[in-house]
Amino acid sequence: MGHSIKQNLLYSEMKELCENIFHKISYQTVLMDLKISYAQYLSYFYKIQQTFEIPEYFDKDNLEELKGLLEYFCRKDFIKFFSKWGIFFNQEELYDWMEFYVSIFLSSLVNHKINLESLKISLMGCKDPNDGFAFYCNNHIDEESILEKAVELFLKEKKIKKNELNIYYLKKYINTCYEKKILTTEFLYKDFYNLLYNEAIKNNFISDKKKKKFIDCRNPRLKHFLEIFEIHRLPESKEELKKIYYNLIKKYHPDTNPAGLEKTKLIIETYSSLLKLYE
Repeated sequence: MGHSIKQNLLYSEMKELCENIFHKISYQTVLMDLKISYAQYLSYFYKIQQTFEIPEYFDKDNLEELKGLLEYFCRKDFIKFFSKWGIFFNQEELYDWMEFYVSIFLSSLVNHKINLESLKISLMGCKDPNDGFAFYCNNHIDEESILEKAVELFLKEKKIKKNELNIYYLKKYINTCYEKKILTTEFLYKDFYNLLYNEAIKNNFISDKKKKKFIDCRNPRLKHFLEIFEIHRLPESKEELKKIYYNLIKKYHPDTNPAGLEKTKLIIETYSSLLKLYE
């Protein structure tokens, strides 16, 4: 019973996805994969469905009939067939897909030939080298092309025929992973930023002050402090830090936020630690 409920939930999710994308499967493909004859196929629609309208293909408008056909011929695990036909991917396949995408993304970064002139220009216009590296990546790393390449290679490896629906589905899953912070640019670009930093040092593109900023941002303790202060990098001055501190105290102080006592203590302790970095 539990398996059936799970199957139907997956089917509902798949059906909703198919509403946005047109994709069809020929009846010949269905017969071949189910290992049934055309006579059996006709018999199902004549006797069970009691119709003389025999589908030549299945799409978003008659997926229910395809599901019924699979169940009638005792193919209970119909999601497996939907996956093979490029309609749906189960959770295990999606985990495999995310790992595959990450490996392709990181491989693309490793094989990237750094444009030194562009790196120099990117760093010149930024006080924080991390901003310069981000600017360089925005101009030289085509994330959409990497995603498209990863989709194509994944489908080829899994021996799934490429179609509009499965391309859309795999891309959507990766974008959702970004939205939910399962994947982050910080994680994907961490080693590449180190590579850019080493090239910048080698070619004297950044000052000692910028070097310190980059190293500080890689400091786990500092990163923890910044998270408490709800910021991504250390402010330029004590005055700017103080403004952030006052706003946080106002937001979390127990006088206005009864649940904010522990957070307020953390903010006060963190402020004291961060101030020392300006000495």
